[in-house]
Amino acid sequence: MMQGFEAARWLRDLRRFLPLKSQFVLSGNVRDLQAHDVGSGSIAAVPLQNVLAGEFAAGGYTNILFYQPVAGFRVMALPGVPSSNDAFLTSLGLPAGTGPAPAGPELLGAPIDRLVGLQGDPSALVIDFASRLIVRNDALAPVEHQLFSRALLLSHAAQPRPAGRQRAPYFNTVVWIVEKEGDLPDWFLIGNPRIRHIPI
Repeated sequence: MMQGFEAARWLRDLRRFLPLKSQFVLSGNVRDLQAHDVGSGSIAAVPLQNVLAGEFAAGGYTNILFYQPVAGFRVMALPGVPSSNDAFLTSLGLPAGTGPAPAGPELLGAPIDRLVGLQGDPSALVIDFASRLIVRNDALAPVEHQLFSRALLLSHAAQPRPAGRQRAPYFNTVVWIVEKEGDLPDWFLIGNPRIRHIPI
């Protein structure tokens, strides 16, 4: 790492809480490029999803699924980790193939459920534009309420297990990316000890 460079506070927060929390909500400057050590002492401005991929790979995660409401699911390439995209997608009940797996918000709950219980090295699901999953957060539609109720219950049911060279405890992690904390239902986030909100 370049001498004098220190990772941003939000990233240090994420590193510290990965073994302790099963889900994260990232809010704030999520569309900005982030300063990140890309190896060999080089610092570059990269998108948030690339920073997350690097951090998860460094933490021993072997698969990251990336979701956007319109584009659907795709497996993110991790630096230094061989890809097994088809097997990973199939284990989550998603169609294997070369392109993104299309899916609307009504189909997001089942892959979250399967990911939380997945065995082996830790995996992660990054849900981008999560605020677009909800029309009005003060009056959720039944499908929206079901999705976040399911995610809430899974945040409490998730169990850590040893992973990586140091056998540190890790969850199969779910990351929700929103513009502001209030974009998600209050009852999902506030007072939930298993979810960590990190402002960027």
